[in-house]
Order: sequence, then C-alpha cells, then structure tokens
Amino acid sequence: MESVNFDIYEVATSEVYTTEQELYNCLKTLNDGVPVIVDFDETLWLRNSTETFLSNVSPSLWVGFWLQLLGLVRPWCWLSPKDPDHTRDWVRVLTIVIVAPWSIWQWNKVAVKLAKQHLNQNLYHALIQSKQPVMVASYGFGFVIQPLLDALNASWPLIVASDLKTAPNLRKEGKGAAVVKVLGIEVVQKGLSISDSKLDSDLLAMTRYSALLQWPEAKYQQAGLKPMLPFVYLKKIKRPDESYFTRAILGHDYLLLLLIFSLASTTPLLSALCLLLFVLSYFTAYEIGYYENDRLGLINECKPKVSKDYHKLAHNFVPYFSWIMSGLLAILASIVATQVNGLRSIFYHDNIYSSAIHIWLVFVVLLISVRLVFAWFNRLPEIGRIVPMLALQLARTTGYLLIFTTSMAGVLFCISQALSQWIPYMIYRFGGSRNQFPIHLVNFMLLLCFLIIESLNYGGSFSTIWHYWLTWVLVGYSMLRAAIELRTFIKHLKLQRSD
Repeated sequence: MESVNFDIYEVATSEVYTTEQELYNCLKTLNDGVPVIVDFDETLWLRNSTETFLSNVSPSLWVGFWLQLLGLVRPWCWLSPKDPDHTRDWVRVLTIVIVAPWSIWQWNKVAVKLAKQHLNQNLYHALIQSKQPVMVASYGFGFVIQPLLDALNASWPLIVASDLKTAPNLRKEGKGAAVVKVLGIEVVQKGLSISDSKLDSDLLAMTRYSALLQWPEAKYQQAGLKPMLPFVYLKKIKRPDESYFTRAILGHDYLLLLLIFSLASTTPLLSALCLLLFVLSYFTAYEIGYYENDRLGLINECKPKVSKDYHKLAHNFVPYFSWIMSGLLAILASIVATQVNGLRSIFYHDNIYSSAIHIWLVFVVLLISVRLVFAWFNRLPEIGRIVPMLALQLARTTGYLLIFTTSMAGVLFCISQALSQWIPYMIYRFGGSRNQFPIHLVNFMLLLCFLIIESLNYGGSFSTIWHYWLTWVLVGYSMLRAAIELRTFIKHLKLQRSD
C-alpha cells in the first residue's frame, strides 16, 4: 500500500523514494553491507515515543497538571526564542521525571506491552528481510526508545538519541552531524536513510539513498490534555489567537472588581486575593458554557465560529472536572473571605467555618445560575441571545454584590460596565459591526448619567455620592479609558460642512 506523498527537500542523494513500494524495492536490491539509518518516531514505530511515555505516567491527573501548566507558561519560548521546539520536549520530559521520579520505572514495564502494538509491521519485516545492517537514529529520548527496541528483539543499535542533559544540543547540532560522529562520513554517504520528517533533511541529504514519506497509520497524540485544566480550553480552542485570560479576565474583569470592592474595603490586600480566587472559580465554571457553545454551534448554526483545533482537542474537556475545580477554588476564596472587611452583614458569624460555608453556598448558587443562563443562551436562535447576554454581562460584575459591599458609585459602575459590553453585542447580532464601538467612552457616559440621576434624588444639591473618594476614582478611571478611546473616535465628532 502506498503512503501519502510528502514534499521533498532538495537533497544530494542519487535516489529519493516517496512511497512505501519504492522503498521496499530499494531494500531488496541494495548491495550487501549498505547501512540503513531509520528514524524511530512515526516511522519504525507508528507513535511519538515521547508523548507515549508521558501519557503512560500515572497518576495521569498529576502529569496532566504539569504538562498543561507548562503549555500555558511555555518556558521553552524563553529558553530558545528563535527555535522553541529545540527545548520543548526536553523541558516537558525533564519536568515530569522530576515531579514523578517513578516515571522511568513505570515506562520500562509498559514499553514491553506497547512495543509491538504500534510497530510499523511492513517496514519492520522489510528491514528484517533485507539483511542489511540497520541502525536507529532519533531525536527522541534514549531511555524511552531503548526499552521498545529491546522488546522487539531486533538487535538494532540506537546510535543517536536525546538524553536529559544533551537534548537541546542534539536539536541544534542536527541528526546528520550526530550520525556522522558515530559512523563516519564515508559510511553514511553510501547508506539509506528513512524518515517521515523534514527535520531530518540534513541526514537525508548525506546518504546515497533516502526515503522521506509518511505512513497513514502513524498518529501523533499529545499527552496530558485530559482532563483539561481551567483555562486550557479557552487558550487552545475557544480563543487561541487572543490573550483572553490576561487581557479580558485579569486585565478587565478582575481589575474592575479591585476598583469596585477592594478599594472599598479596609483589608484591600486580602480582598484582592479573595477576589482573584473567586474570579478564577467563576471563569472555570464559565468555561463549560464556552465548550457547550462550540459543541451546540456545530449542530445548530449555519456558520459556526469554531476553532480548527476543536475536533482534535475538545474531547479532552471534561465538564464535571471543571465543576470540581471551580468548587475547590470557591472553597479557598470563601475561607479567605472570612478575613475580609467589606462583606455583606449576613456573612459575619461567630464561627468562621459557618461564615465560609455560607459564603461558598451563595457563590455556588451564583455559579449555577450563570451556568443555567449560559445554557439557555447556547440554545436560543442568534438574535434571541441578546436577552440572556445582558444577564451574563451583569453577573460578571454585579454578581459579586451578593457577597461584597461597595459604595453606590461602585454599584452604578457595575451596571454601566455591563451595559457598555452588552450594547455592542446587540448591535452585532442585528447585523452591525462592533469592531469600532467605543466601549469605554459609552461606559463613561453611562456612569456619568447614572451618577447625575442619583444626585438629582437629593433635590439638586451636591449629593453625598460625590463626597466619597471612591466615586472620583471610578469616574477618573472611566474618564481615562474614555480619553484613550476618544483619540480614534474624535474624527466622528467633527462638524460637517453646512454650505
């Protein structure tokens, strides 16, 4: 059976093969003693050995936590900004070996069972029948690959592989140069190299015969993605091209809550920590709605806006796990909240545990309510979604009023923020464009209107609402954001000619 053709690099070999049949014919006609240098991952073995190793370390939840945390932080981009792939697998494997030192022992037991399960049988038997000296060269890790080779009883030496000390150096050096160090250039030049990856183009260019092809049965399965930790679905699938966690969740929602509630508290630092935990809990549960939105969008919408990675990764999202994580974060937040000044009076009990439980139950009711509204939102026709969207926007700020107290200006600020976010969505659903909508300018105007109306309740006198410094902080913040936005919106305020 012929495999999928693969674009070839320009190489210095005299014969290049792009199908299995061509490769097998070559193996049958090679002169005796011609060395065959074969890649391991997704070539001789139809899986990625590194990912298979990582996916077989238990407990899987512990491993998944570290791998997904690394995926969010991406330290390899700091270590080698020009070529992050040179250090990615090394960082991931090294981390797991450190946090799960039993992993290598586990792998030695598992490798015996997996070796033949994912073996490329056609290639393996063709290499056996050719009776040529076969050597394995890989960017994978030696302590992972060697047990697999031992289980195959093929007695083919692993001449090049990474280890936990030199893995980045091997990537920089290149597989071709590493093989030459072991075999010598003359031996390599008369040989046959087999690989599925263009990363091996340097080795392919050195050998007289080369085969660069992919096997349809080969499969790459990234390890440690199930169950997805909080915000991984958001980062990898829902909004992969946005810094949504830092820009929207922390940079917008959390910042607003700090201004509204922490500044009104006499324990601002504890309040800030408590709010951070509540925000993380809130959006961990909220992420279930994003997942459901994608899933139902594919069913109900004519043109669903779903990431290309949805079909590949979404099965790793487990809603009940998100509920568990959200609940645990809410417990931590509720415990911290018992030390915060600025809670509603109903939460102050003589018993701290009673207070924490009371706070947690109220917040969980908020989470469940928001989840139900989001479920309603996901099942409505697109225009009808403007109704639950208002509730969802209000909950992101005003929902915390169930637990915390603030000034009247803070309450009005919550409402103005929600409305300024809701209006452009309503415009969008009715066919308009929200790209240039001045959200912060509208928020400032709404807040100012609300404050003026509140002032008029006091018979036109200078209302006590203006006596609080928090009012001026909120107005100043809104004014600053509006002024920044006004620089691009000002062109729409110029008078038109009347002659």
